[in-house]
Amino acid sequence: MESCELTPKSAISKKRNLSSTEKLKPKDKKPKNILSDITAEGHCPEMGENSCMAEILKRLEKLDRLDGIEEKMSKLQVIENDIKDVKNDLKGYQQSLEFTQTQLSEVCESVVVLEARCDQLESLKVEIDSLKEKNNHLEQKLIEQETYSRRENVIVSGLQEVPREDCFETAQNMFIRMGVGPFQLQRCHRLGSVRTNSKNPRLLIIRFVSFQDKISVMKNRTKLKGTNVFVNDDFPQEIEKKRAALRPLMRYAKQHDPSATLVLDKLRINGTLYSIDTMNDSPIDMTKVGTLNTETHIMFAGEFSPLSNLYPCCIATTDVVYISSEQFY
Repeated sequence: MESCELTPKSAISKKRNLSSTEKLKPKDKKPKNILSDITAEGHCPEMGENSCMAEILKRLEKLDRLDGIEEKMSKLQVIENDIKDVKNDLKGYQQSLEFTQTQLSEVCESVVVLEARCDQLESLKVEIDSLKEKNNHLEQKLIEQETYSRRENVIVSGLQEVPREDCFETAQNMFIRMGVGPFQLQRCHRLGSVRTNSKNPRLLIIRFVSFQDKISVMKNRTKLKGTNVFVNDDFPQEIEKKRAALRPLMRYAKQHDPSATLVLDKLRINGTLYSIDTMNDSPIDMTKVGTLNTETHIMFAGEFSPLSNLYPCCIATTDVVYISSEQFY
């Protein structure tokens, strides 16, 4: 009878436990070398030569694919970096755009303020123009009143002056020489301070009590012709300047209309009154009237005539405004 050796129960239990542990514990897998199955002589012990070469080529193809993947990954990395740079640039552009929008908002607010100020300036300009017009109207009224207050006056120029003279007596003697008078005078005196050793006597201003007496003197003043004594109306300076500008035009107009004469600050031609501003509308060509002729220029009737180079007028070029044609040329 064959003998059998009995194994202790505890040993069997231990062996079972160990066996179950080995089954449950995964074996450590070493990284498989692609060429590990190829011997030094270039043969695969488990397959034929052709199959071995095919396996080698297949595994080399996998290596090439891995290289291509790595190259693509590097390109993707470059693209990712470029995208980051673009994002940074976009962020900078966004900040710049926000700053520009802020500045634009400020500019818009400034424009609104400037437009409001322009509206205010425009309203002020309208108001100033209205005030200028009113001022000119008031000035004209004052000139008219001053002219009316001087209607009984005459100005005598060229009348010989003697020391300690009696101006009333000097005036009455002149009236006698004219064949009129004597007249009742309200005031009579010389204008300006006393001149010593002067050949030009001062002007003599005479104020009549009666306006009709003045008219009588003015009608007979031609009797003083050739004596260098002249009797004229007493006008304000503003009117006298315009009359001085119109006198050359009046002398020229008399060649065509003997009745042409000065009426205050206007020239009457053929029964129609023309001011300095409307002289170009007269029936007589006044462009031939010159008070000063040179080789290159002709000055017409002084600075107050519209035919004069010095007549105030606005001449605007690209960026310069001139106040007269003389300044422009």
